[in-house]
This record gives sequence, C-alpha cells and structure tokens, in this order.
Amino acid sequence: MKKFLNRTSTIFLVAAIGMLSCKEDEVKSSTLGRWSIDTIAYNGVDVRACLNINILHLEKEYCTLPELLATDCGVTANYTAKDGSWSITEKSPLYLSINANNDIFRGKYDVKFIDDTVSRMLIMELTSKKTRIKCRKGLSNYE
Repeated sequence: MKKFLNRTSTIFLVAAIGMLSCKEDEVKSSTLGRWSIDTIAYNGVDVRACLNINILHLEKEYCTLPELLATDCGVTANYTAKDGSWSITEKSPLYLSINANNDIFRGKYDVKFIDDTVSRMLIMELTSKKTRIKCRKGLSNYE
C-alpha cells in the first residue's frame, strides 16, 4: 500500500509540474511578438506621443523597446536603452519583468490579458509601480 501511495504521489507530482509547464509555455508564446502600444504613462505622465515608435517587441528572451524622442516629455528618466531582456512568471497574479537600462520600461509588471471579441484583438495591460501600458497584439485583428 505504501509503495502504491508513493508511486501515485510521484505520478501526480510529475503530472502537476507538466501542466504548470504547459500553462507557462502557453502564456509565454501568447506574449511573444510585436505589441502596438496604445497608451503608456510613466509616473502618471502620458509619454505615448514622445515615443519614436509605438512598438514593444518581445522575443524569446530579449525585447526591443521604444525610445523617447522628445527630451521635454514631462518626465525625468534614463530611457536610452532600446534593448533588454524579459521573463514571465506564472503565478497568481501573472507577472512580466523587463530588465533594461531604461527607467520607463524596466520593472515588474502585473499582466492582464483581454480578449476583445468585438474587435478581434488580444489586448495586454501591463502595470508596474511607475508605468502603465495598454497594447494590442500584432498590429491587427485576429481571424
């Protein structure tokens, strides 16, 4: 009986880890790609119009970040880096961390996905202590 319970516990543990791993892979693959930034605020200041481009590109481990063009955006921040790394943590709630020499984008974000079925768009909302970003996947509607 004890051997059966140990074996059952081991099988359950392996299955649970496998399901969590699949969930994390699914979230990561949904997050990969180009995101069009619709709104972005840093310390409560709208900086969307100051971005050189409104694209946040998340690759496997690296990310390409927009740069601020204007120096008078109403914010004081180091925003020179346009490249960084990122990771996603599957917990409750879900977090995405960006590591870059860029004060506006660097940080740990609470992630919320919204499936806009009317416009057929995947929307991602990222909220950190200093930055709030709302973006949509792939610059277009899904089929």
